[in-house]
Amino acid sequence: MRLTLLFLVLAGLFGLAALWQERHVEALRRERLLIEAEASGELARTEGGILAAGHGVVWVGSPSGAEPVPRPSPPARPAARPAAETPTRAAGTGAGPSTSPAAAPLQPAPYSVEVQPKQTLSGICYLHYGTAPTELVHAVARFNGLENPDQLQAGAALELPELESLSLGR
Repeated sequence: MRLTLLFLVLAGLFGLAALWQERHVEALRRERLLIEAEASGELARTEGGILAAGHGVVWVGSPSGAEPVPRPSPPARPAARPAAETPTRAAGTGAGPSTSPAAAPLQPAPYSVEVQPKQTLSGICYLHYGTAPTELVHAVARFNGLENPDQLQAGAALELPELESLSLGR
């Protein structure tokens, strides 16, 4: 009985040793293939892992050491005129100014802004209107006589009319 038990324990240990050796030999074979692939230029080791030939690693979000570019502050809105100074039209008449509280105010003049270096027309539209879809950017360019929104020059005066006065979608 003891001899049978001893034989079973030895057979189990031998089986475990054979299994370990099989796995170890397979790991060594994979490592050798990897080293051969690296030597031939098919693969490369990086901090991020192993890459195939022709691939690269891009670190997104790593600091470059450059100073951050400051974002432009939104342009100041013109101060609203007090109600007594605001010219209005009399309701139902084409007449001039009236003091009637039911009269509608005249449309304010377009807002003017000086283009700063590195500003884009879409950025200016976003700051002024809170949105910058392509149709709006092109409409503001047309309003200012620009054939192309990319023609914006630093120092130029740019008129920003009310949204209702722009012809969007042309």
